[in-house]
Amino acid sequence: MDPTVWAQRIVGRLREHMDSEREALTEYARLAEEAPDGHVRFLMRLILEDERRHHQLFAEMADSLEREIENRSAGSLPELRRTGDAAELRAQTKRLLDLERDDIRELRDLRREVTKVEDTRWWSVLIDIMEADNRKHIAILEFVRDHG
Repeated sequence: MDPTVWAQRIVGRLREHMDSEREALTEYARLAEEAPDGHVRFLMRLILEDERRHHQLFAEMADSLEREIENRSAGSLPELRRTGDAAELRAQTKRLLDLERDDIRELRDLRREVTKVEDTRWWSVLIDIMEADNRKHIAILEFVRDHG
């Protein structure tokens, strides 16, 4: 397949996804402001922050591909280019991976404690969110370790 055709198809898919998410962004924003319960407003704000970041990433990915297709200057996403000390980067990412994995263990212990009390039971969802973030951090660090 022609790389330009592929890139144009990917840009189209990214833009379509952004268009389809606009309604969700609007609804999350409405609930973050108007939900009657404070904990619901709080959780909707967390989702809204993620969705806005996702929307921005899709826009940056599409922009970078469009700039590449049109041979314009680089977009906001940097190119994958290795220039640093790979051994040092691997050592740093190993330390960070260990910390992220330790965090997951600590969060699991904390989840068991907060679910014992009714008033803090809903905090378990916050802990789940943080654990998911740790898993995301691990995926990023593993990529950096393997391709950085």
